Amino acid sequence: MIKKVEENDQAQNAQVAILTDPTTTDKLSAIKSNPDDATEIKAIEKPAKTEKKAKQKKTQTVQKHAPVPSKRAQEEAHLLRIRCKQLCVTTFFQGHASIRSLGFTSSISGEGKSFLARLAAEVMAEDDSIPVTLLECNWENADFSSVFHLPEGPGLADWLRNDCNLSEIRHEVHPNLTVIPAGNSKNNAIGLLRALQQHGVHDVLTQPNELLIVDLPAITTTPYGQLAASLFDSLILVVRMGVTPDSFISEASSMLKDLPVEGVIFNQVKSVVPAWLRQLL
Repeated sequence: MIKKVEENDQAQNAQVAILTDPTTTDKLSAIKSNPDDATEIKAIEKPAKTEKKAKQKKTQTVQKHAPVPSKRAQEEAHLLRIRCKQLCVTTFFQGHASIRSLGFTSSISGEGKSFLARLAAEVMAEDDSIPVTLLECNWENADFSSVFHLPEGPGLADWLRNDCNLSEIRHEVHPNLTVIPAGNSKNNAIGLLRALQQHGVHDVLTQPNELLIVDLPAITTTPYGQLAASLFDSLILVVRMGVTPDSFISEASSMLKDLPVEGVIFNQVKSVVPAWLRQLL
């Protein structure tokens, strides 16, 4: 089964904005003053007020020039969320075999698999009855800690080395959505994957009905990409159209031929439908 997902840069930027937490507002500490020093306080307050106005003016200027997604981009971002959820529902609930884990991989890095894995986890977690864990199993380009603003601490690698408890690496970022960062592999990714294989990938889950969505490494450009992909129940191959060379796509397909590939997502496909006609559809 092959599923095509149309996505442009505006839609992806709009979606990333949804996934990113807003910046925390800085808290200003209260200043205690001595009544006897009224003259000195007055002298200090005046520049502080000017500084405050300058800060407000700067904020207003930034907000004024901040890009606003177009209506078309918002519609495409919404459609992308729907397509991702349809894909996950089909994978997890409409097959004959029992599937609890779905991994997103690609031929090479930079094809959008990490973004789509995060999006898939988020849209599935919107259902109150479906707890979802998003696992980062990609030590080459680990960024979950920064993307989700996680506190500094251990990750999957540390748990696999028995350096911490499972509860220490599971971070609830939204209701029904838990994130597990990759942690520091210490240049032993293959050994860690063998340990995960011995544990069983579902050991990172804590509830019987919990689903696991995984950000995997690229297949052809990562030494352990094929091994990582082989550990999970089902796979999605992400291909960025017009960017990924055909030779890499062919090689990735060959490496995945004996694995449970659910489908292929063609990322950033350019529509052949004219713009004027798309507006009428």
